[in-house]
Amino acid sequence: MKNVFCITVVLTWLLILFPAFQVSAGFSLPDDAYRMSELENATENAIEDDWPLAFVLSNENTTCGLATNATIAVFNVLSEDCIIVYVHASDTEMNKLPKIVYKGLTSKESGRYVPKTVIVNAEMNRIIDVVPYNRGQAHVDRLRQAVEKLSIEPTFFESMKYKLMSLIE
Repeated sequence: MKNVFCITVVLTWLLILFPAFQVSAGFSLPDDAYRMSELENATENAIEDDWPLAFVLSNENTTCGLATNATIAVFNVLSEDCIIVYVHASDTEMNKLPKIVYKGLTSKESGRYVPKTVIVNAEMNRIIDVVPYNRGQAHVDRLRQAVEKLSIEPTFFESMKYKLMSLIE
């Protein structure tokens, strides 16, 4: 009988204390990232500075440490080369996306799990890259490949120069 009482007390304490041991794995957006509600400002800045936009689909309230770490990696790797727009993984936010971004985020290439990242040019008329979730270092390596694509992507002004030169010839 004494053992049953002790086991009951221990189990009761575990049930009471268990929520305190749960770890919340969510993340905060960096100061320079935009939310979907600020898309117009992000687009204006992208066009003004001729920078690509990186749309990052994730859930800032996630309890998944893998998704949290992968999303933070997206912010860290792409923030120097793109204007980042955070898209909360919900139907409401997905319905507000520009068509080209929606197409990229729902493509087979974007994978099944968040974070999913679609990088488009400033005018949002061309997808530069789609980066699906990968685990650990593979995700960081894939993001760095996306950055390399950005360095060979012609800027708006360069592409206009080539178009004008072809018209002159």
